Amino acid sequence: MLEIDHDTLHQAMPADESAGLGVDRLLDPRRPIIPAAGVLPGRIKAKAYDNQRHRRALILAAVRRLLIEEGYKGVQVRRIADLSGVVVQTIYNLVGPRDLAIVEAIADYTSHVARLLPFDPQDPTAMMKVIEHQGRSVMTTPEFSRQVSLMYFSEARHIFQEYRQRQIRNIYLLLAKQKHNRVLRRDADCRVLAEEMMFYSSALFVEWADLSFPMETLISRVISGQSHILASAVAPDYAIFMTPPLVNLGRH
Repeated sequence: MLEIDHDTLHQAMPADESAGLGVDRLLDPRRPIIPAAGVLPGRIKAKAYDNQRHRRALILAAVRRLLIEEGYKGVQVRRIADLSGVVVQTIYNLVGPRDLAIVEAIADYTSHVARLLPFDPQDPTAMMKVIEHQGRSVMTTPEFSRQVSLMYFSEARHIFQEYRQRQIRNIYLLLAKQKHNRVLRRDADCRVLAEEMMFYSSALFVEWADLSFPMETLISRVISGQSHILASAVAPDYAIFMTPPLVNLGRH
């Protein structure tokens, strides 16, 4: 399996969020993810905002749990309400209808995983570190990624595609930062690059979900393929960092 650097993960987390949590717990999609509190004027407004944040986190965690345990068809608003303890109308108010709630729940977890690893746009290895880090998160709860990928074969395909589009936008923003810092070539098209990276990895995940080959093979292929895609856009001075791929595979 991919080796998880426990110290790095905990150092990247805010003290109040990482204290007392093991890495598997930090990366567990079923865990409610409470975002950092915003600064709002007035104690009453701040308290109401905190309550909304907590309820939204409970709702999205319930969606992910249902997705893992019962698959897409098991994610029903009534079941979400039962698991989260939040009434149906509030679910609609905070996350929208079921399909949108599923997209939000998946994206919420992906954003959480990304926050665990600080991104340095001046580091030519930063994107590969992000990809490897995402691979570690998949290793902790493979069934979550499997169920997300299986939606591609169902009537929920639009959910899979919407999530994929969100990821393309996220990748684009990271690549654009690297281009600004001259890690990528001046003529690199970050949007096309982001699409290529996401289409490649999502196709591998869909194939893995359908054919069930070893998880280690999936992650190794993703990292290897992504390094080759990035190599085409990296500035000449940094090309050496793309070969060989930054992958640390081994058995525990």
